[in-house]
Amino acid sequence: MVGAGIAGTTTAHELALDGHEVVVFERRSTVAEVASFATGPLVAPGWTADWLGDQRRLRLPWATQGAGMRLPRLPPASEWPWLWQWSQAGRTERQTPAQQLVHRAVRYSQQRRQDIGAEYELDHDRSEGMLVLWRDDREADLAQAALNSLREADVAFKVLSAEQARALEPALHPETTLHGAVELQGEAVANCREFALLIRSESQRLGARFEFDTLVRSIAPQVDGRVELTLTPAGPEAESRNERFDAVVLCAGALCPPLLRPLGLRLPLRTVHGHTLSAAVREPLDAPLSAVLDARSGVSISRLGQRVRVAGGHYFGEPPAVPSKQALTLLYKVLADWFPGAMRLGGPKGSIQEWQAVRAAMPDGLPLLGATRQAGVWLNLGHETAGWAMACGNARVLADRLRGREPDIDLGGFAPQRLGL
Repeated sequence: MVGAGIAGTTTAHELALDGHEVVVFERRSTVAEVASFATGPLVAPGWTADWLGDQRRLRLPWATQGAGMRLPRLPPASEWPWLWQWSQAGRTERQTPAQQLVHRAVRYSQQRRQDIGAEYELDHDRSEGMLVLWRDDREADLAQAALNSLREADVAFKVLSAEQARALEPALHPETTLHGAVELQGEAVANCREFALLIRSESQRLGARFEFDTLVRSIAPQVDGRVELTLTPAGPEAESRNERFDAVVLCAGALCPPLLRPLGLRLPLRTVHGHTLSAAVREPLDAPLSAVLDARSGVSISRLGQRVRVAGGHYFGEPPAVPSKQALTLLYKVLADWFPGAMRLGGPKGSIQEWQAVRAAMPDGLPLLGATRQAGVWLNLGHETAGWAMACGNARVLADRLRGREPDIDLGGFAPQRLGL
């Protein structure tokens, strides 16, 4: 396997559970060091819905409000066909089936994650229930299409008045206008990196081996159906070596296209990035009990044990060397709107983490999960913003497919074959 983020660690666990000999190669020194490090913690079925119908809208550099894909600068002409295809995937006739598939995948993953947690008695930060907040009646009207999509996918929810929402999250700022909310039920928040570290330990107990500080240079199919990996350990005097395997699963997101291109597999994958803020709870009575999602901005505010995490923003392209001030300003603003006293932002005990994540996105908004047309090469990548929410379920489906067993859920819409891969 290539990559030890949340997709890689959960896949390693499911494969080891099925009795496979698993080796995971990771260029970093431990698991969940890149996109899974401080990612948004939302895992509730339904949170990925297009709440105001603008999730697939392109926002030009001078745009200041609204969700969608923000363009930090005007892209070159070569990128516009991909961006156009990505935005067109939000058209109602295309989006509804895709959204329902994502809802089902997230719900299945939620159940799988809970089963794993109960089986191993995993102790990690998590909480039940989340609210999607509407600031005015216009937002409530725009959200009806999303609610219809949830109903068709059998995702449980309740529409709440402002008073009911404030009763569930009493720390919501009373001076911020709240029209109403949607309550998404069941486990809604979970700490991605904590889970990755725990599931790595369980995978190792089952026999999986993790090789860190190791770069996969190339993948070469063999005449016997196996695949050969060229590996380079870290260090100035390290020598490359070759190892052969029955199959390889690529879970390293944006790092995978160069490995697949020599095999004739050209992924229409692009890099996007988002941001998070994390800090200690200043006063528990002023912090969220679980999580809220501001429908207007797409920014979430979640409680993770004794910390609060604010996550949001969807930006096209490689991230800058340091987090964007404009992107972070949006997160601070939404936090101040809903929970102004939640975080310990300064003082001797204040320590806030500003973080940006690199993610891999496909033009149709769906991940790539399963076997490619190249024998022995499998994919689990391209999850955009929903990688953590889908991780446990997608890993189980891939393991079932690799073993030749029919999965509990049909995620054929994620298959690489839809793109000729």
